[in-house]
Amino acid sequence: MTVDPQLPRSAPEAQGIASQAILAFLDAAEQELQHLHSLMLVRHGAVVAEGWWAPYADAQAHSELVARLGALMLPLPPWLADFP
Repeated sequence: MTVDPQLPRSAPEAQGIASQAILAFLDAAEQELQHLHSLMLVRHGAVVAEGWWAPYADAQAHSELVARLGALMLPLPPWLADFP
């Protein structure tokens, strides 16, 4: 796995996000989305979760995203930080 050295990594809880909330989001996303390629969750400038689904790889997903779309960032729903 290739890791971007420019983005620091952190535990979700250290950035105010419950790990259980991320798992709940992933469960919901798998039910609702047909083609999830990758995910990078950044909070306060630190990556708190990232992953890639087969057959996509980290380097492939990153290079395709940059080549096609540039950078796309979506705000987190407020409830994610408050998930029990």
